[in-house]
Amino acid sequence: MKKLIELSNEEARRHFLKGSSYLNYDMPPYISFEPILNDVATVLKANNFAAFKSSNPKNIPGVNYDFLSNKDGRFAWRPLELIHPAIYVSLVNTVCDPDNWMHIKKRFLEFETGAVECCSAPVMSLDNQKDVAKQIEGWWQSVEQKSLIYSYLDC
Repeated sequence: MKKLIELSNEEARRHFLKGSSYLNYDMPPYISFEPILNDVATVLKANNFAAFKSSNPKNIPGVNYDFLSNKDGRFAWRPLELIHPAIYVSLVNTVCDPDNWMHIKKRFLEFETGAVECCSAPVMSLDNQKDVAKQIEGWWQSVEQKSLIYSYLDC
């Protein structure tokens, strides 16, 4: 696994334009957001969607897609909101702009100094596992396993 902050701006852009980065939720395998993300990215190129819009999205009700999710089939309904693909790709373009990405990386390096270690930084899987699985595995190794080691050392 690799921390996202270790990626180049182009690698980060490719990662964020994956369907699993757009919606980090289990969907049926026949539902893929990558085609629409790729089409929007092709149209926008490295630009912002503002050049293509006719009105401000915040003034348009329902610009994002709202839906309900249920994990256990009973009463645990959760409202979710899926950001409009054009707004998402535009945000990815802004974040992954070379100057912006360098600033983000620099800022995260400043956070690494000190006694606090961030174990929840987003990661990218380098094998066939999902990014979320690698995120959980990394957290398990850096928090759960280290806490066992530290508790053992205190004995």
